[in-house]
Amino acid sequence: MNKNHKTQLDSTGNGDTVNSYTVDDLDNKNLKDLSLDELRDYLAARERREIGNGAGRFPDANAIVKARHLSRWNTDKDMEPMSVCETLRDRTIMIVGGTGFLGRIMLYMVLKHVPDIKRIYLLVRPTHGSSGEARVQREILKSPVFTETAGDAQYFIDVFDSKVKVVEGDASRENLGIDSDTLKLLREEVEVVLNTAGNVEFNPPLDMSINANTLATREVLKFAETTRFKRYVHVSTCYVADRVKHPDIAPEEIVSEELITARGNHIRLDVEHEIEGALESVAEIKRYFESSQKTKEFMSQAETELERMGRADAPRRLVEKTARSLRTMAMREELIREGRDRAQRINRPNVYTYTKTLAELLVKSHSERVNCTIVRPSIVETSLRTPFPGWNEGIQGSAPLVYLVHRGHRMIPSLSQNPNQHPDAILDIIPVDEVAAGTVLAMCALLNNEHELVYQLSAGPIDPPITPARLLNVYQTYSRRMEDGDHVRPSAWWTRTLQAYPVTRKTWERFSSPRMFALLSRARSRLERMNTDRVPPVGEGMIQRVRLSVEKFYQISLTKNKIFQEFLPFMNEGYPVFQNHNTVNLWRRLPEEEKQHFHFNPYDVDYLRYLNDLHMDALFRWIFPVLEKRFRAIDKIAEAQSQSKGNDRINDMQLSSALRAVFDSDLEFRDRMYILRRAAGRRIASRRRPTPDANFQLDQEFTPSADEPEYWATFESELSSLAGGRSIINFQEESVRDLQKFCDHIEFITGVPVTPELLIEKKSPARLRRYLEKWRIELNRMHGKSRSRLSMRLPEEGVNLPEWMSRPTSEFLYRLQMWFYRSVLNVQIRGKDNIPLNNNNVIVVANHSSHLDYGLVWFSLGDYARDMGILAARDYFFDRFTKSTFFSNFLNLIPIERTENRSYAKSLQHALDFLNQGGPLLIFPEGTRSPDGELRPFRHGLGYLVWKTGADVLPMRLYDTHKTLPKGKTIIRGTGVRVDIGKVISFEQIEKENQGLSPTRTYANISRQLYEAVRDIRV
Repeated sequence: MNKNHKTQLDSTGNGDTVNSYTVDDLDNKNLKDLSLDELRDYLAARERREIGNGAGRFPDANAIVKARHLSRWNTDKDMEPMSVCETLRDRTIMIVGGTGFLGRIMLYMVLKHVPDIKRIYLLVRPTHGSSGEARVQREILKSPVFTETAGDAQYFIDVFDSKVKVVEGDASRENLGIDSDTLKLLREEVEVVLNTAGNVEFNPPLDMSINANTLATREVLKFAETTRFKRYVHVSTCYVADRVKHPDIAPEEIVSEELITARGNHIRLDVEHEIEGALESVAEIKRYFESSQKTKEFMSQAETELERMGRADAPRRLVEKTARSLRTMAMREELIREGRDRAQRINRPNVYTYTKTLAELLVKSHSERVNCTIVRPSIVETSLRTPFPGWNEGIQGSAPLVYLVHRGHRMIPSLSQNPNQHPDAILDIIPVDEVAAGTVLAMCALLNNEHELVYQLSAGPIDPPITPARLLNVYQTYSRRMEDGDHVRPSAWWTRTLQAYPVTRKTWERFSSPRMFALLSRARSRLERMNTDRVPPVGEGMIQRVRLSVEKFYQISLTKNKIFQEFLPFMNEGYPVFQNHNTVNLWRRLPEEEKQHFHFNPYDVDYLRYLNDLHMDALFRWIFPVLEKRFRAIDKIAEAQSQSKGNDRINDMQLSSALRAVFDSDLEFRDRMYILRRAAGRRIASRRRPTPDANFQLDQEFTPSADEPEYWATFESELSSLAGGRSIINFQEESVRDLQKFCDHIEFITGVPVTPELLIEKKSPARLRRYLEKWRIELNRMHGKSRSRLSMRLPEEGVNLPEWMSRPTSEFLYRLQMWFYRSVLNVQIRGKDNIPLNNNNVIVVANHSSHLDYGLVWFSLGDYARDMGILAARDYFFDRFTKSTFFSNFLNLIPIERTENRSYAKSLQHALDFLNQGGPLLIFPEGTRSPDGELRPFRHGLGYLVWKTGADVLPMRLYDTHKTLPKGKTIIRGTGVRVDIGKVISFEQIEKENQGLSPTRTYANISRQLYEAVRDIRV
């Protein structure tokens, strides 16, 4: 039959035919002989006839097509048994990309459930000074995948030693960057090579993506071809499917060289020629941007930018450095554009699917020399069973979309304006452990020489399908369920009342994010051009606040638009349903005891329950805290951007580092870094030479250029300055030192650091008063307190009470607390034998999620903690005279600043003094309470204290205090809490692990090690 014929209707309305056959003829034929398109035409014709006869609607055509799709499982061949454990017994495999999200789950499955596997070689690329072994320890063995389940941590440490061998190398280099001796061994032993590595950004620069996804695949294929067994498993993606050829159902077939271009032309793609052309384009773009003419242009731009930043007298090497940064960003933009153009030419939505398509064609070209199979995951999401229900990581899949709705976005552009397409896009979501199991099954089929060429690891034609609208309804139900219900905050009311809903792309562009972004861009541009020289101080302060608000919403809107632009091809243009029967057939052949360990059957999954009970929980637990942190960084960038002016000296890289963290994800945003270079950090004034260790405050990761000597030659003095306060400009002339005492007076009165040069520059008292008034406005905004005039107002410090008064009161309060924790709360303490009773030179480190934590640590440590000092936030416990007096005299609290400025350094000195007097000292190094009880990264001041005092560390983990007395509440809501006391970490051990590092790196590394120690306490 010719499937290009269409259903025809004669003039009477009763003569339906399909390909010249009447409906009555087809009623008597075997419908299995029809194609899917013919089957749909037949069902539509039957429906029209039945309705005309008054018989009502005919059974849904899609349901019958789905039944026909599922019927392909039922063959005798498919039911031949296959065992993963028997297939992998005494086998040696090699995994490329085992440190990734999918790779770790596969490692877990194989090592947990196939104890008789002989050897697993892991190809790991050393990065940033970390060896392959160090990366495995950090990214695999200390991952929640291997530590969250009780008993797993030690088991996997033991099994790694006996079964896993780390091989350092780089998949994109010749011979994978492996030394010759190891290479010879691998070629002889490895029975199958599994490649899960790649760059999953949607639109990175073309050179980056083609190197990681295409050229690396070619090198791994070359290596597999030289092995004795010549077997290769390639991890691709379902989204290489040709939507033009297969608009409804994408079969499990390898990508064809016969493609239809965006203009509708039929072409034959030569993969080697296409790769060569892409590499030539990359080389040509780089030559163009490195030409002498472009170099002059970038030098001129650099001089202009530095002049705007108040660095018109910048040295030549700084101008050259800035020019190189400008060239890098411009080149990056052009490489992204070139990649998008090449992807669109062959009807691929982004650079990622373009380079993955080329990789599949490479596999196809090698299939005669290497036994190959390809696995194609769809949208990989939260785990269903393995390693535990509800594991997720990384910003991928549906997380950005759901998070935007969580932040208040309401219009989702998922509806198609084309009536011939799906009315709402289908999101083919598959749990990560299903993908890992399917990949292991495909590898076993290859080892048994009974494999198919392609296995699509997708949800397939589930009923009903997951659409953006359905996913958002699940989120809405989940968010309502999670609300307290006692009283509804405005934000909670917004979430409950205004539901997100799908719209067409045109509606979204007219009324949602793109429209808002355009309005904010115009407002931002006008505010930047506004001349405020003649505006009174009060008016200037108001304009500054408007600038801050506009900049904040502009940055958020820009980020939202970037996310939607990345996801639009998948949400709005639609993809077919992906067949998955090849993998389901493999799973059905397993023995019953292996079907749970290596489960792959999406039709067994209750997707509504999975999304509501597991996926949403995982997003809120694992993903949203990361996104919240990154959006807070956007707010911080916006604030710095709105406050910086052309004559500001910006010499702190912390906000630049924060910006890098915001966009370090699968999405492409990092090209914005230099555009916001004026937001690179706080403005610093350095009047005195700091102590050599003061640079520990710059605890954020610098941009890559910071490692170059010429960078440090330019910025050493600025980067070593104390990162404190709201400063003006950094001058170093010797002739103005006599004015230093007046600067001290102004800083003491106003809280704003001032340099002597400013007093000279402002010349008249009237102009100086005007600037003092500006600072007063800014100070009021920063602290949320009104000061009518900048006058002699002393901070509200407490007084030291005599011992005859403080000692009895302190003793009474201590006993009262002990009674409360002993009689009111149900405290479970584990690990009391780890308390170092004979060692007081100890820093006690614990997580912090409630005000109960202070007394709970006291109670848990017993008499050992009777005279223990506690670091507490100055802005919370010492902001009033009465509170300061009470906490410093009766509860032994030591004030510490939560912002890392000059006062923070002074407060750390108080902690040093206490430790030097004999400790112990309790620190909550997260800096604030965790509202959900999850452990937050530790501040680097902890590492500074440990290093300077040489104190041992006692880690403690507190559980469920956030439920018993939540943040912001005053009445306890439960009684059950638990304390785990870990083993003491000696300073000798800490010192040994941090030898040879710079002070900044040392403090950061110690804090990270102690964070991991608290996180991994097992009693």
